[in-house]
This record gives sequence, structure tokens and C-alpha cells, in this order.
Amino acid sequence: MRSKFELLLPAVLAVGLLVPLASLEGQLQSGQRVRVTAPDCGLDRQPATFQAFDNDTLVLGPMKCPLASVTHLDVHRGRKSAALLGAGIGFGVGTALVIALQSTPSACSPEPCDAGDWATAIYYVGGFGAGLGILVGLVFRSDRWEEVSLDRVSFAPQRDGRFGFGLSLRF
Repeated sequence: MRSKFELLLPAVLAVGLLVPLASLEGQLQSGQRVRVTAPDCGLDRQPATFQAFDNDTLVLGPMKCPLASVTHLDVHRGRKSAALLGAGIGFGVGTALVIALQSTPSACSPEPCDAGDWATAIYYVGGFGAGLGILVGLVFRSDRWEEVSLDRVSFAPQRDGRFGFGLSLRF
């Protein structure tokens, strides 16, 4: 008669081997751009095209890399614009330019500048800088990457003949 442990062993092994693969399969599609870090495969945040899973191996175009050696994996989620950042930088540069020019003695001569002059100048020059920054930010877009969880469950034989259960979580 078999012990409960022997009956439970195949189920635990199946879960330990399939959980990491199933969680990754749901997040990756063939032809999708990924960024992989796997020191054993010579990859350091290297962009590649995901092709498929081959057992416990990640197929990246012509290259194959064992899933166990992957330490970081990002998936490409499109491109994003830098319009808001550009608007902020443009407004800041415009405002700094107004302050620099209004601080010179000849800017409002013969009388000193009042708050209305400053506000009007900042409104127009800062607004122009923000508009220019938005246009530049719309032209220069950057990739948007999302990290894929590499949590792992393992169940493997130990040196003393017993089996060990392992769980690796990142946070």
C-alpha cells in the first residue's frame, strides 16, 4: 500500500512545474517584444521577440534560454508621449527666461517692474514655452515596459533522499 505522500507527489510536482509556466503564458503572446535579463544566456535587459515556450525554455527568435535562468522580464506595452513633461519643462524654461530678463536694470526702465508686468510676461513666454514643449513631447515618444512576475514554485529531490518544496516571490 502506498503512503499518502507517494500519492500526493505527482500532483505537487505537476503544480510546481506548471504554475510558473502557466502564469507566464497568460502574459506573453508570440511575436511580442520583451526585455530579458538572464546572465546565464548573456542577456542584460536585452530587447528580443518572444516566440514561444518550449517546455521550461523561453524561445526568443533564434535563441533559447532556460526559464530558470531568467532573473527579470519586461513586456512591451506600447509607446507613450512626453507631452506633459515637455509642457512642464517648456513652462519652466520660459518662466526662468522672464525672471532673468526682468531682473536686468533696463527691462522696465525708467521705473521698476511691477507684479502685473511679471505675471503678463510669465503668462505669454511661459505659455509659449509650454506649447513648444508639448509639441516636442508629442514627437519624441518612449517605450512603455511592464514587468512580468517571475514567482516560482518548485518541488525537487534533496541530497538526503527527501523532497523539498520551494517558493520564490518578488516584492
